Amino acid sequence: MKVKGSAIISTLDFVDINYGKEGIKRILHVLDETDRKVLNETLFATFWYPLRTLINLSRAVDNEFGIGDLSFIRRLGSFSASHDLRTIYRIFYKIGSPQFVISRASQVFATYYDAGNLEVIDSGKSFVVIELTDFPEVDEVLIQRISGWIEKTLTLSGGKDVKTVAAIKERAGKEYVEFNTKWD
Repeated sequence: MKVKGSAIISTLDFVDINYGKEGIKRILHVLDETDRKVLNETLFATFWYPLRTLINLSRAVDNEFGIGDLSFIRRLGSFSASHDLRTIYRIFYKIGSPQFVISRASQVFATYYDAGNLEVIDSGKSFVVIELTDFPEVDEVLIQRISGWIEKTLTLSGGKDVKTVAAIKERAGKEYVEFNTKWD
């Protein structure tokens, strides 16, 4: 499975902005040879890279700068949403309400990941239920990243006090992730 370089680049930018080049070195030091090789090359936002590299990078950031419980990873997802504001998504946030933005979540998701479907199941004035299905690598790291991204995306589009609770569920023998988000 693959992820767009923009997700990896935003993670490295987060570390660089908050911990400097020394922080980047610390992260690279704890990653395995395969991930270091990917990260030491010139990364391009529109190229596809191994999803496992993003997962390992995010987990390393959480271990090095968080407390190792994956809670720090939501900050990476949040930063990614803000980071991408510099691109074509800037207009997306400016013209859209939380409802407008979340109605396009599946389209935006497909620009980051080469598999899986993110679909709005239910929504109202101040809530949304989203399901992530057909995603081959359900990993708590990605659940936390996506939760942080959802929260920041809705905040950028006008939502206040946005909170997401995510859970892995099963239907017809297949795992999926349900994201329940509320805001004021």
